[in-house]
Amino acid sequence: MAIKILCAGAYNMNSAGDDAPLLTIKELLKHKCSEEIEWHVLSRYESELFAKHYGVYTHGNIEYETKEQSLGKWFRGFNFDDDENILMGLNNLIQSMDLVILGAGNFLNENSFGLFRGMLSNFCIYAFMAKAAKVPCMLYGLSATEIKSPLGRFMTNWLLSQVDAITFREKPSVEILINSGVQIPKNHFILPDPVLWNYEVDQTKKETILLKEGIPQNIVRPLLGIAIREFKYKSTEFHSDFLKRIATVVDKWIVENNGSVLFIPQYSDPRDAMRIDVQTAFDVLSLVKNANNCYVIKNNYWSEEIESLYSLCDVVLGIRLHGSVFSLKNGIPTIGLSYEPKVQGMFESLGLDEYILTLDAHPEHIYEKLKDCIISFNRNEVIARIEMLNKKIEKYGDLAYELLKGCAT
Repeated sequence: MAIKILCAGAYNMNSAGDDAPLLTIKELLKHKCSEEIEWHVLSRYESELFAKHYGVYTHGNIEYETKEQSLGKWFRGFNFDDDENILMGLNNLIQSMDLVILGAGNFLNENSFGLFRGMLSNFCIYAFMAKAAKVPCMLYGLSATEIKSPLGRFMTNWLLSQVDAITFREKPSVEILINSGVQIPKNHFILPDPVLWNYEVDQTKKETILLKEGIPQNIVRPLLGIAIREFKYKSTEFHSDFLKRIATVVDKWIVENNGSVLFIPQYSDPRDAMRIDVQTAFDVLSLVKNANNCYVIKNNYWSEEIESLYSLCDVVLGIRLHGSVFSLKNGIPTIGLSYEPKVQGMFESLGLDEYILTLDAHPEHIYEKLKDCIISFNRNEVIARIEMLNKKIEKYGDLAYELLKGCAT
């Protein structure tokens, strides 16, 4: 009889960085369990394509599919006139599992926060059902931002006290929670970002992608890759300034290096146009004075396909965390813009503190840092450090396997 594992995170959202941890945990447990494993994924959308590609069963979670549907409401199943089968179906699903894995990602936060709203609340609900059903529950590679409200602190403390294994992916997240008044259980683990795991990537896919996108195979060098994202959530003014600064960097790269620029969006869900990375790339290009040899990856691709694109680049500006991770795994010189503590934590874990800049860095500083990075970046040393971190990443699999066997401490 197959072991049944349920994963809940930001999966199946057309976000390459959010899907990659699923590949990691699946591969880690594949090498530890002799039994067959039946994988299930909770996500906002059910998708046959996603299920087939990743070898899982997908189930709709308690989020609404669109922001418009969620306005003025709690999660599905918690509103007065909701069908009670929504929650009963979720409860029955969790009861049928042998293990529930929550994460990986930045889920300990107060974004869209409320008692039955936001990812922190979402995880509390799953953990409560798992606890009631006596199904072991693991927090997988979580990050955190500041928890300001009394309710947020209460819920975070409750969640950490109820699960059976706790893993964070960087020390700054633990420090932020402690400074927010959260009690961190002693038996937690700080482990590397699971996306650093060297799962198999078909490097031949990148040529197929370039052909589909109408991008020449012989791109003019040097090629700057940009893992783009938007920052409208900070403020309209900040986002507008950000676009102008990145456009200035692109102009300098094209003019002073006679090079090319490849925008590599990682979040391209057409159901949420306000956050679409493709649109942000074109917003930057609209401000660029000389857009010759500038290219944008416009279509959706699986996480491992997106990762393969970074191997094309001579240097990368990582404005998404996992754009930097994908690039570094390929041994590519990478500069990261730190928009949250998780970015700083990842670069520090690889001893690459000098390659991190603040999000508001001046474009001249970004440009000079990119040029210096190409010369100073020690590819072999970084690859060796990632291999060392892979040994630590195996701990995720160890903890999950112990929970499955009922011998977790």
